[in-house]
Formats: sequence, structure tokens, C-alpha cells
Amino acid sequence: MQITNGLVIFDPGYEEGPCSAGSVLPSLPEADRKAFHDALFHDAVDRFHGFPGAVVTARFCEAGMMEALRETWPSLHAEADGHELVEARLSAAIEEQFEHGARRLLVLFPTAAAIPMRVIDAAFTLLDTFDDAVVIGPTEGGDTYAIGLRWSHPEIPAAFPGGSVHRLDRILRCLSCIESTLHMLQSWYDLRTPADFARLAADLDADTSGYRSLRVWAATHPSLFLSPQESPGRKG
Repeated sequence: MQITNGLVIFDPGYEEGPCSAGSVLPSLPEADRKAFHDALFHDAVDRFHGFPGAVVTARFCEAGMMEALRETWPSLHAEADGHELVEARLSAAIEEQFEHGARRLLVLFPTAAAIPMRVIDAAFTLLDTFDDAVVIGPTEGGDTYAIGLRWSHPEIPAAFPGGSVHRLDRILRCLSCIESTLHMLQSWYDLRTPADFARLAADLDADTSGYRSLRVWAATHPSLFLSPQESPGRKG
């Protein structure tokens, strides 16, 4: 499979245990938090699986996802890569793309499910324009929704152990040690705080054709999608 533009939708795997400060997710049972994570990944695949001009691959660690993905998107190139360490999985996904001749590679994480298509277009434009470009899509809470590369940088997967909190800082520290030109995409919201979920609710209302899995999940957790002004018990 010859690749010019590669787009990998990469699921780092569900992070069990405590969430970051300010997150509303700890109020939910573990199974519901896992279902939310899976809904994000499925909607990221749904949004970008047909991205024009790119060979799209979905990478995930749970083999049980394969059947659902293949049933929904029969032509999707999907790979379940087991429960290895996330940095090893990400490194293998990146290396595979460049071994198949990719000249530009964009890795999207599940939080990219709500990212506008124009931001992804901008990432590929930067990669096409600058030979030494590294493109980062930052989130407001210190995570990363996208990484764009012109060649493999083993320093980047090495920044992934330790979970999503402060991941952006770890990546930027790693990049300071290599020769590259860093380009930052538009910052985007995380999905942790009540304000984040209010913004997601607005996106769900604005894009009535997308976010199919998130819509199902949101219907069973309506209280998370209330704005602070609408929250129960708030005094006017």
C-alpha cells in the first residue's frame, strides 16, 4: 500500500482511575466513562474515515472493536494492536506509515472527534509547505488532539506514558531536543469540565448529521450537557 498523505486515527486506550482536576467524568461509573471514550473514537473515525487525498487507518488496542468498525465502514483499514504500552503502539503506527512511503502523516486522537475539517486541512497544508514541520493540535487542558509529521520522531511516542494530563508539555519538551519547525494548530476544547460539555452540546446542535455515537451516549447522560446556568440547584 503506497501512501502519500497518511491519516491515522489512534486510540491510546481508555485510562482507568482518577481524572484530571475539574473533570465531571469521575461522577460517572467506570463503565460509562469507558463508553464515552469509545464513542469519541467511533465518531472520530466516522468524521475522518473518508478524508479526501489521504489513506486513513484506525488503530486501537481492543480487538473487540474490529467487528463494529468493519460492519460500519467495510473499506476502512483498521488494526487492533493489542495491549502493548501506548508509546510502543504509537511508534509502530507511525513507523508503518513511513515504511509505506508516506510523505505527510497526521495522527488524530479521539478528542479530535469535534475538530472542524478546516483544521485538518490546515495541518496537511503546513506539512506540505515545510519540509521540517512538526504540527501539533493542542487542547486547552494541556492534551493533544493531533500530531503531524514529515518523518518519524521517536521522541514523540516517548512522551505518551503518564496519561493525557500535561501530555502537551511532555511533547513540547521532547521536541525541543530535535531539529524541526513547530507549528501549532488552533487550540480546541477538552471534554472534561461542564463548560467543555456545554460547548460539545452546541456542536451537537450545529452538526445534526455527525456525532452519532456521542448522541447516543449524551441521551443517557443529559445532566452533563447542561450549561452552568441550567444546572439543578442554581439560584438566579
